[in-house]
Formats: sequence, structure tokens, C-alpha cells
Amino acid sequence: KAAEPRVLAVDGCPKTGELQESKNVSISQKAATRCCSMDGSTCVSTAAGCFMGPFKEAEQVCAKEGMRLCSREELEGNTCCGSGCNFDLELVWTGKAAEPRVLAVDGCPKTGELQESKNVSISQKAATRCCSMDGSTCVSTAAGCFMGPFKEAEQVCAKEGMRLCSREELEGNTCCGSGCNFDLELVWTGKAAEPRV
Repeated sequence: KAAEPRVLAVDGCPKTGELQESKNVSISQKAATRCCSMDGSTCVSTAAGCFMGPFKEAEQVCAKEGMRLCSREELEGNTCCGSGCNFDLELVWTGKAAEPRVLAVDGCPKTGELQESKNVSISQKAATRCCSMDGSTCVSTAAGCFMGPFKEAEQVCAKEGMRLCSREELEGNTCCGSGCNFDLELVWTGKAAEPRV
């Protein structure tokens, strides 16, 4: 069976309450609906019937109002805060297809509490550990203790003439003690997201 398409859902109002982590949500699952005008000048939730439901229906709710689902940028820019339905505290559909994800793993499995490996959206942050091309050395401090998005992490390592460390290198404790307290963090690998088991 093919995996169901996913769409990015983000915090309805990042400046309010506990920040909801952005997620790639299956289109049949439920998320809150916030509709934006075509020019992005207005955002409504209550006028759209406080709809919480699947993606396709959310698109239809907005279309009936002559609007569209709000973009990630509009939602993350707090454009929709206070537009009703208590959706400031919910994950809200965006009109954006799911972001690519990359596997992030524990920076040093033998140290501290084990961080569970995760498929992380490339725009989110994870720690960066760079390995030499032959895998004989690993650095964190020399790479500037960079904690940030995936593409930038790749660039940080490339500037050092290195690459992101592999899952096997990280899980083999190759990078333990290489600095920045990244032994206790999730660290980018150069590997695309793995299917959920």
C-alpha cells in the first residue's frame, strides 16, 4: 500500500502558548483550518466555521469563503493570531506539501539519556557533527557548534572539507566527546528519512 500524501501543519500562533512542533500530517488526519485572503491581508478561523478536519475538506472550507489555506510563512509570522476558535494553540494546515525529512540520531549513544532517532524536517534544527571523507575524524567544535537546518549543516561541513557523519558513525560512538555538548543532542545524518516501522 502506498503511503498517504502528507501536508505540512504548523503552530496556529507561535507567539501564544506552548509552541506546537511543525509536522507533516497525513491528509486524512485532522488539523485546524485557518483561511487567508488571496492577497494575505486577512485571516479567518471563526468565519470558516472553526473547521478541524482532513486536508481536502479544509481546502474546500476556505474556497467557499473565496480564500485559501494560509501559508507557513503567514502562520509562523503570527498573521492569524487571535482569529478565533482557540486555533492559536493547535496545529493548522498549510497549503504546502510535506517537507523533505532527514534522519537525525543521538550524538553519542553511550553518553546520557539515549535520544530516539527521528526523521526531522529539513527546515528544523538539529546539531551538526562533521566527519572526514574517510571517516577517521569527527568534529563539532571546529565546525562552529552549528545547530540549525539541514542544508546549512551540509554547507558547514563542506567548508571544512568534510561531510555530515553517517548514522553508523554516530551510532558507533565515533563522535563522542567532539564538543559543543552535542553528545546529548539529535545530530543530522546525511541520510534521507527512513520509512516508519
